[in-house]
Amino acid sequence: EIAHLLKENQDVQDLRLSQNSVGDEGTAELASALEINNTLRGLSLHWNRVGSDGFIAMATSLVMCNRTLLFLEIGRNPIFTTNDETRRNLLHTLGKLISEPTALLFLGLGDTSLGDKECCVIGKALKSFQCSLC
Repeated sequence: EIAHLLKENQDVQDLRLSQNSVGDEGTAELASALEINNTLRGLSLHWNRVGSDGFIAMATSLVMCNRTLLFLEIGRNPIFTTNDETRRNLLHTLGKLISEPTALLFLGLGDTSLGDKECCVIGKALKSFQCSLC
């Protein structure tokens, strides 16, 4: 289990798990590992079937605990294809991820079904924090 290894391994700096069907559960486990791991600088999770629950877990971990992850590529996942109530929670979490002080410098959200509301949240959040979006 990769998440378990990340909790113990302080040498890995870049982890690319693209196209591995990590899903929400796996992403939540990785997010939990990032609460402990302080050496990982880059994480690529695109094409992994990460939905809203996985994104919320990852973003919450980055806002609350992790101060070392610089690069998160999580595009090509169905993150924003959800019902209205979950979408409101996603918007709130996305805003916090971008506006709160984290180490994150790059957040790749390409092909995640971003809509007008998400883009407005991103725009407002970027006014208070430097982040490069793709």
